[in-house]
Amino acid sequence: MIAIFVLAFLGIIGLITNIISLFLWLSAAIYLFAGWKLLSPSQNTKMEFIPFLISYLIAQTVVTIIFGINIYPLKNEFSYVTTGLLIITIILLLVYKKDLIAKYPINKYLTRLVVCVMFSLTPLWTDITHKI
Repeated sequence: MIAIFVLAFLGIIGLITNIISLFLWLSAAIYLFAGWKLLSPSQNTKMEFIPFLISYLIAQTVVTIIFGINIYPLKNEFSYVTTGLLIITIILLLVYKKDLIAKYPINKYLTRLVVCVMFSLTPLWTDITHKI
């Protein structure tokens, strides 16, 4: 995840955006289709909801960054929706933290989601800096 967001930052500042977008699409696909397995605390083969939700939100954040880097239409609206979903998920994880902490690494999930919130706002603040 660290490598993804380092690449995202390089794309945000405008370095080799086409190649970075390709890597970000690949990483979004990995998080979308296999992220739940990567984030699952147990070695069970069945898919569990919380790791899948976290991996889905990471993938959605990466796609939001791609929208911001490439200045796609609806990038701001996608950013608002992604940020809203991330904030709602963070609040729900904090509310049910005591129940979930025995089964999931909630603190690690919360850290990932907070980083995703910061990056999901990329299209909004890059839009502001382009206007200045």
